[in-house]
Amino acid sequence: MAPTSEPEITKAGVTVAKAIELKRMSRLVKTPVTTISANCYLSIGKLVSDSIIRVLREG
Repeated sequence: MAPTSEPEITKAGVTVAKAIELKRMSRLVKTPVTTISANCYLSIGKLVSDSIIRVLREG
């Protein structure tokens, strides 16, 4: 079998390439996720966020 000049594509290489591409495409979200899930109502988002924090602390 003659050697080729093209690199071998491996699953690990594709995974790393995808991770690099996703990192390049990502952007910082400044709005809390709870506010977004509450249809951008800040007061409802704050209530949901506070409730989640309370449950995590108190169990």
